[in-house]
Parts: sequence; C-alpha cells; structure tokens
Amino acid sequence: MRVSSRALSGHSRSWPARLAIIVAGLSLFLVSMTAGPARAEDGPASRIPAPPPAAMSYRIPGGLNGVAAASAADAWAVGYTGKSYSGRVLMLHWNGSAWSRVTGPAVLTGPGELTAVTVVSASDAWAVGSTGNAGQLHTLLLHWNGSAWREVTDPAPVANGSLSAVTANAAGGWAVGYYSTGPTADQTIPLSFRLSGMAWSRLSFSSTAGGIVFDGAATTTAGVTWATGLFVSDLTGVLTRWAGRSWAWTGSFPGFAAHHWLTGIAAGPGGTAYAIGFSTAGDAYRVIALEWTGRSWVSTPVSAPAWSRPSAVAAAPGGAIWAAGYYRLGDQDHPLILRWAGSAWNRVAAPAGKAELDGLTFPAAGYGWAVGHTDPASGNAMTVILHWNGHDWS
Repeated sequence: MRVSSRALSGHSRSWPARLAIIVAGLSLFLVSMTAGPARAEDGPASRIPAPPPAAMSYRIPGGLNGVAAASAADAWAVGYTGKSYSGRVLMLHWNGSAWSRVTGPAVLTGPGELTAVTVVSASDAWAVGSTGNAGQLHTLLLHWNGSAWREVTDPAPVANGSLSAVTANAAGGWAVGYYSTGPTADQTIPLSFRLSGMAWSRLSFSSTAGGIVFDGAATTTAGVTWATGLFVSDLTGVLTRWAGRSWAWTGSFPGFAAHHWLTGIAAGPGGTAYAIGFSTAGDAYRVIALEWTGRSWVSTPVSAPAWSRPSAVAAAPGGAIWAAGYYRLGDQDHPLILRWAGSAWNRVAAPAGKAELDGLTFPAAGYGWAVGHTDPASGNAMTVILHWNGHDWS
C-alpha cells in the first residue's frame, strides 16, 4: 500500500521508518466475513487469450505497488525487491505470455522503490518512486519512449523525498508525493510536478502546507485534476483540486475526520472520479468511498468485511470501476477486491491466500491485473500478481 498504500505502508521505505511504524501499529485486529460471489465483467473474455497461470505468478522477495497496461500484451508492474527498508527498485514487463524483470537503466536495479506507473500509450509511460534507502531518499521519475526507459532529471530529483503517484494523458500529467525538511511530521511538505507536453516543472508550497503528504492523483475526462493526501500528525485525509495556478484545499468532504485516510483516486467516465480509503476510528477499519459527480463529492456505501483497507482504485474500459486492498482475519491479511455497481461497492471473490493488493489496471473490459505482496506476517513478503479474465480473479 502506499502513502496510498504506496508510500506510507508498513512495507514501504518511501517515508521515514517512524511513520511506517505508526501505520503498522494500526492493524492488529480480529474479523470474520464470508466472501460474496464473483460478478461477470462486461463483454466476452474469449476475445482476449488468458495468460498461462504459470506466467502470472512472478514470485520473488519484495512487493509490487502499482501496475498499468497499454494492452493485453503490454503491461508494467513496479515495486521493490528484497526486504523492507533495504530493498532495490523493481520493474516487471508483461509481453502477452510472461512477466520479466526490466534492468535498464541502472537505477532499476539500485536501492529504492517504485510506487506507481501510468501508461498513455504503448510508446509513452511514466513511473515514479524514490532512490536510496530510508534517510537518504531522492525522488525518482522515469519515462518509457517505446524502446527504453530513461530517468528524468529536469526538474532535479528532490532530496529526502519520494513521488507516490502519477497520472498522465496526451495533454499532460501530474506526479505527486512529499519531501522532508526535518525530523518532525510538520516538516513534511507536499510535492507536485506538472507535465506539459514532455516537460516537467515543480510547483512549490508555502510553509502552511507542512505536515501533508500527497499519495494519489487523477484527472477527469472533464479536465479536473484531484489529489489525495494525508495530514501525517493525526492521520487525517486530504483532498485538493488544481485551480489553475495552485492547489485549492477542500476543507471538508464526506467522511472527513481524524483517522480517516484516503488511499487512492481514479477518474471514471463522464467527468466522474472515485476516491477510496478507510477509517481507523471506532472498533474496526471501515472502508470510505467517495464519488465525484462532476459537481460535488458524495459518500457511497460499501459491502466489505470489518478491518478492510482498500489501497487502489481503477476504471476499466466500458465504465466499470474496481478497488482493491486487503482485509484482516485474525492476525493475517487477505486480498480484498471491490466493484462499483452504480450505487454501491460490492465485494468480488478473490483467490484465497495471505496477501495485500496495492495496484490495479484494466486495458480491456474483460482483462485486468492486480498486484501486491504476500502478508509479511507469514515471513518475508513476496510479490503477488493476479489476473482478471472477465469472470474470475486467479
């Protein structure tokens, strides 16, 4: 999971270890819930050949934080390999039949972590994260031009920082995250880079924004850009909108309260957007789900087990909206997958196992990927990759 189950989760090095310890301490609870039935996806899955199961299970020590696909034969997954807080950057590529590791440029095998990836086309993709280990981080921004990945160094990488999310289209894009100016929570400053054409520029924030990290970003089909984040000191969610010259903070929104954390946001059809997160107030984790109607944010009901924590949300061609994360049963974490039914989120059956999901992508209505890692409580985490064939996750 990042600050969006990417940058602030217990397994990520992307924020200093002190914050990861706070977040990890929130999740030691008991729950039981019976899984609901899977739902059939739009359109026949037979139009797209399903990948062989053996090719899906690219299991190595580490975790995957994000995934994006240009087509059923072209996808990227990003994260880290090795142990938490001392791992190395990990990027995988799906060519239609197998996943393989990408090792060039050299930064893709160096210390650090990739937290998110987005695809504009088969010849245009962006990945973000950080290089170095805890206490010596620098932001990392990479571009795929159709033949090779290269590191973007203009604007210069930001010391003591990490990029947590990236969104882009043919017109431009955004990469967001945070950097630290000192050891306390209020010395954590939100960070955003803006893409215009093929050039990135950094936007500065005043000191009044201290204590905030960005963890998600999405631009609607109407051209409205939203970012989610977190007030670090009290684990309270942040929602902000790009107003043309600066970010305009949303003072309140449905579910806004201390210990309510927004962990993911995605653009939907017709200018809509969907933000998802969880509350740690009360007796159990409770999923928070919001819909941007084009005019306002409204709260939407969710059918999910207690102690559920969603981490990612994504739109599929045809209008389906999905979310993924995990729920806690006893002392173990299990995959959680939700689907938007037009008026509520319903649970969809996920493969049995001890795992947490952090990324989602759907290049076609009946074809998708979910990525994450095995439950660290079972030992050192291993990467997890699941596939949606239009009817079932496997």
